Amino acid sequence: MLETKNKAQRAKSVDRLLGQLVERILPHWQAETGRDGDFALADCQLLESIASSLFNQSLSAESTDPSGPAGFNGPVASLIARLPPGDLEALHMVASDFVETQSSLLLRQGLKHFSRAGLLAFFLSAFYEKMRFNAPPSRTKGGRLSRLKRPGSAYFTPPALAYLAAQQGLDQFFAGRSEALPGLDDLPQICDPAMGTGLYLVAALDYLHSRRPDLSRHFLADRYLSGCDFDAITCGAAQVCLHLAASPGPGTFKNLIWADGLQDDWRGRQSRASGVDREARSDSLPRRFDIVLSNPPWDIVKTAGALSRVNRAKAAQLRVSFTRQGQGDTSWYKLFLERCFQLLAPGGVASLLLPFSFCGDKGAAPLRRLLFEQSSLHSLLGFINEDNSFAIHLQFKYILLTFSRPAIDHSFAFEKTAGFRAKFGLRARLDNLFDDTFFYPLSLVEQIGGKNFVISAFESDAEIAFNRAVYDGNRLFSSLVEASDHNIFFRREFDMTLDRPKLVQATGGSGKPGQMLLPLLEGRQIGPFQVGKASSTAQHFMTCSAYRRRVAAGTVKIGFISISSVFNTRTMIAAILPDLPCGNSLPTLVFKGKDGSEGAGAGDEIGAVEKALFVCGVFNSFVFDCLLRSRMSGTNLSYHLLGDLPVPDFDGLALDLRRAIVALVALLSLKPAGAACGSEQSTNYASFFIPLWRQDSERSGAELAKCLLRYRVWLEVLLLHSYKISGPESDYIFRHCRLPAALLARRRRIDSSGAVDQVSAAPRSFFRVDKELVPDQRLTNLVHDAFSSIELGALSAFLAAGNFDAPLPAHVEAAIEERFATGRVNLLLYDRVVLTDR
Repeated sequence: MLETKNKAQRAKSVDRLLGQLVERILPHWQAETGRDGDFALADCQLLESIASSLFNQSLSAESTDPSGPAGFNGPVASLIARLPPGDLEALHMVASDFVETQSSLLLRQGLKHFSRAGLLAFFLSAFYEKMRFNAPPSRTKGGRLSRLKRPGSAYFTPPALAYLAAQQGLDQFFAGRSEALPGLDDLPQICDPAMGTGLYLVAALDYLHSRRPDLSRHFLADRYLSGCDFDAITCGAAQVCLHLAASPGPGTFKNLIWADGLQDDWRGRQSRASGVDREARSDSLPRRFDIVLSNPPWDIVKTAGALSRVNRAKAAQLRVSFTRQGQGDTSWYKLFLERCFQLLAPGGVASLLLPFSFCGDKGAAPLRRLLFEQSSLHSLLGFINEDNSFAIHLQFKYILLTFSRPAIDHSFAFEKTAGFRAKFGLRARLDNLFDDTFFYPLSLVEQIGGKNFVISAFESDAEIAFNRAVYDGNRLFSSLVEASDHNIFFRREFDMTLDRPKLVQATGGSGKPGQMLLPLLEGRQIGPFQVGKASSTAQHFMTCSAYRRRVAAGTVKIGFISISSVFNTRTMIAAILPDLPCGNSLPTLVFKGKDGSEGAGAGDEIGAVEKALFVCGVFNSFVFDCLLRSRMSGTNLSYHLLGDLPVPDFDGLALDLRRAIVALVALLSLKPAGAACGSEQSTNYASFFIPLWRQDSERSGAELAKCLLRYRVWLEVLLLHSYKISGPESDYIFRHCRLPAALLARRRRIDSSGAVDQVSAAPRSFFRVDKELVPDQRLTNLVHDAFSSIELGALSAFLAAGNFDAPLPAHVEAAIEERFATGRVNLLLYDRVVLTDR
């Protein structure tokens, strides 16, 4: 018997209890049907039996006349009647717990348009999801364990998000309509072209019934709801879920169709439920819809593997019908977004759940332009999966996007739409979804989003003000790269999969006689400014000849870690690289000579190295990292993303300021790994680094660590001035960095009642840097205090003297001494790397 003691425990354990319930009921069903394998179309009969039982239980809870269910097909309650009494009682108890906890959650979040019948349909969908996708793996004929993959990596929508999407879309549709009871012709036609188990349609049905409570739920569902899904079994489950939400009522829902939602014409398709074919009435489907609600699949159309040729052909065919897909992979969500726009009638509203990559991916730029220029964007709510609303990574981010087509069906100018309401960092099960949204002006997208219309995840007016100020006074990195006189190029040198034949597995630096093996650098081997000992930490090697066929000798380059997160201690980590091959996790920027050659030519070596050092310093700065965190939507750092960020103008800086920045980066890059790999790998930097190395050659241990920390602080101060940062902007960059270590050590958690115990710092701030130290000794606060205390006169004197050992303000120097008095040297040490900024 499954029992819980109180409401808080039920709220915490209902998902676990549901999983246990599935494990107990599924064997009974398999014994009844004589099958032992994957979920099949005929298994929708099990859902009908469970829906029948839930329907009777629901009537018993709401009235004194528990009449039999109507509209269910198949063996109604045949399985349920033979279940052990404890399992049947557990089924009803877990369903009641689910309805109770979800009702409390929805009310707390300001969502009012829901019903018990609708939440029971969500429970039935959760049962189906666990039964089909979370069931234990089955044995194949060869004896191997096999777990069924989800078609299109589809995850069904939790109640909070489905009801929020329905309310956002329908509120917008009814905005300005004064009639208390809209007429039958005034109610909207609603569609979900990737309906799954029909949860958006269930939420829309509850909303429609709240507007017209005099009409039967079955009549509203049959007349105003349409949907399709490419998976026949899931479509059958949608039929059962909607019956549970809309019953009593006879017959089937003729507009729930088994079809491909991307097809131009759904007519002539068949809808299958419970193993029975039902011909769809072709004249019942509208050509366009007033409301489109959807959570489309988020996977890409795979073009690799056994079906690569078929999928490439399919992707090419789809791009003929959908012309706003941009470059890169063909993603299902982008195809369905364009399809939803096509399905909208003039004045219609769409509310869609999409991955957060829509906001920033270059491939989604044509779709963003479509929405900005040919629709009215109403709201964009950004979520993070910390509450595990979806059974995917907790740091995964997604959005709820609401927009409408103009009432007159033609394009209108971008400037005519002033902006939209936005909020980011929400958690669907925990946060109030309507409070504290801010107005996001589309002029900001134009200014900061660049030609790709990137939507940055701003969380406050202070963040907007910071970005506006920095973008106004500096140039985009892409413009610096594209300038012909700079000769900077982005390159991925070797792919770990495509170039595998070129790689050599070895434990040392020698191969065949006369053959020199070079270690392959990867992202894990670099830290801020420095590279670890490549030969001792490399997992793969490559012959020098194979490397030289792709990269010229003496190439000047920097590398950065390609996979990162806005929630890491630091998001951007870059270093000057030795002349060694790099894998795909370490993309590079190559700095060529004025003649276009990759090797630094005579008389031009220092110029190329200077530019590389300057860019390396900018990339590792707090201000650049802060800008990156506002724009980064996923975990992949690409040139497209970096190119749209502002950097100081290399040519426009004062000569002494530029030289000081370059020299400080060189000092922080002491003894790069290439210096120990032979003359061929070190000559490209030698003439610039060696004089600076001699400056610190006699220092060791804590003395050198103090110097490196002082160099780091001076470099950050100079870069803040180069960016033309003022006091308020610096306060924003280093916000929440003075929180006590005891508070920052607490991990965020969700207790049994759903309350959140969390750090009070903004998740994208730099509070994680040196958080184990007292606030005054952390690198962030050393920089902030130095920048706030050093006057322009003192800065000019520092630059004129060229003495990089010059002391910082007295209270900053005192904090540095206290930092090392504890014996904790956690910065970059001479001849090795401690990756503490990761």
